[in-house]
Amino acid sequence: MNRWLHHQWFKRCLSLVCMLIIVQAAAVHGMFGGGRAIAASAAKPNKTDTLSVMKSPRFDAKDWLQSPEWYEMDSLTGIGAPGYRDGSVDRAAYRNPSGLFAAADGSLLVADTGNHIIRKWTMQGTTSIAGAWLGPLDTGLPHGGWHDSKAATALFNEPSAIVQAQDGTVYVADSGNHVIRKIDPMGNVTTIAGDGLAGLQDGVGAKARFHSPHGIALAEDGTLYVADSLNHVIRSIDSTGKVVTLTAPTDRIVEYSKGAIAAAGDYKDGALEQAKFNEPSAIIVAQDGTLIISDSGNQRIRQIDLKKRQVSTIAGGNRFSSSQWYAKNSLYAPPGYRDGAASEAWFHYPVGLAELQDGSLVVADRNNHAIRLIRDKRVYTIAGSSTTAGYQDGIASQALLHEPTGVAVLPNGAIAITDSFNSAIRILKHYQLPEQALDQLAAGVEKRPLLVYNQQLIVSDAPPLLHEGRTYLPIRALGDAIGLSSAWDASDGKAKLSAGETAYHFEPNEREAVRQVGSKSEAIMMDQAPLLIKGRLYVPVRFFAEEFGFRVDWIQALDTIVVRDAAHVKMIRHSSAASLKQ
Repeated sequence: MNRWLHHQWFKRCLSLVCMLIIVQAAAVHGMFGGGRAIAASAAKPNKTDTLSVMKSPRFDAKDWLQSPEWYEMDSLTGIGAPGYRDGSVDRAAYRNPSGLFAAADGSLLVADTGNHIIRKWTMQGTTSIAGAWLGPLDTGLPHGGWHDSKAATALFNEPSAIVQAQDGTVYVADSGNHVIRKIDPMGNVTTIAGDGLAGLQDGVGAKARFHSPHGIALAEDGTLYVADSLNHVIRSIDSTGKVVTLTAPTDRIVEYSKGAIAAAGDYKDGALEQAKFNEPSAIIVAQDGTLIISDSGNQRIRQIDLKKRQVSTIAGGNRFSSSQWYAKNSLYAPPGYRDGAASEAWFHYPVGLAELQDGSLVVADRNNHAIRLIRDKRVYTIAGSSTTAGYQDGIASQALLHEPTGVAVLPNGAIAITDSFNSAIRILKHYQLPEQALDQLAAGVEKRPLLVYNQQLIVSDAPPLLHEGRTYLPIRALGDAIGLSSAWDASDGKAKLSAGETAYHFEPNEREAVRQVGSKSEAIMMDQAPLLIKGRLYVPVRFFAEEFGFRVDWIQALDTIVVRDAAHVKMIRHSSAASLKQ
């Protein structure tokens, strides 16, 4: 999807013309002719446990493996086009954000890289907490700078990673300035390491040098660890500001284009002092105290065991058939896309990292436009598409991203994502039933089954019914809820369902129907005939699923049917960068 596309939700775009840009829902099957029962692997799903799951947005890796259809992508903030503006979640504008940090209070700290600003997101909106806006250069892009002072007047240059200590101190990998910065709880911005010049030099404070550091992590003892990207090494900074290089620098030189020579990264596992990296870009401290690194140029996820002083590869395989790592004069290992055994999986410049409660790893696989999961030595894609970049929310398997660069696990267990090219913050979470449905289920209301459309409980005096092993939906109740026009003439028994320019003509107890688009008509067959019961017209759920791209699932333990749009499409407004400035 082009960069100029985005933002405004289609309140409900059921015209089949609009549906052409929505990926068709998964083929329907089973009891409803569509969908899958939650907790289907359990012989007797537990109502209490199922209610708990349907209340929470938590991403659970084990649950995802069993029921991926219940996970979905949504947008937190960002209009989907680059700009700079604080404010409400639907007005705030970012420019190629990268690093994320999830605070204990549920807020997100964002390294808004292209705007050279440190931002904070809450449910109330986005605020800029450090960095001054200097306005655009002649190219139209904002100025960066380097200046220590109070937060409002300090200057950053392409900040790319961010982490917060328990006392509220924020540390920033200020990539474009080649330094590591600190924002104390009083709002003072200082430089703790680096002198602003690109280089590889250990030392204390300004005597040290970095080259485009892109990742930063904070250990419990207060040590900072830095992925020093273009030096291709991992560094540490202690409480005195002393910088130490932990891994071996590169000695690989390549002519990556005619006459252009550079020191390229390399790849080597083993002893820490001899290990080599290629543009490491993200780093986290895992629950077990090890360091996990996105070794972006090597298309791998690596691990450093600090106690054993050993480096190993967690995920990412060799595209070559031999021990050769790089093609001649290539800066990077060859990229690819493949799920499966971790040692054989392929990535394409993986960046952001986060660890789930169970120790599974979440990876922002930037150039595959996907979010990957590493669990039990296997790699899975949990959202996005390696073949299609875009901006599309909805069921995770249908969602589209464009160069995701950061991931963070929120306190509620949902996964926040910086969707860099879309200049937006997205969220990957478990589907939650609407509060009204949860209240009825918790109260033990006997009217069953319940029918939910997206986040709306459909209330009707004619609930869904089960007939000969198939579930039927009351057409008027669902049609009214989602904007369909329905009509039935009792005198001749003819029914009509309209969606935009498309109309369906059918009658009770007849499987054959007519689809009419403008002046063109064609006969279609329903899997089951509509039913007329006590003056109510019921349509088999497969009809909706196949014709309108819905996803239909049954929550067996709760006797609830959930109908969802497979995808939500954003349309990017035409806006110049100037119109988005504060």
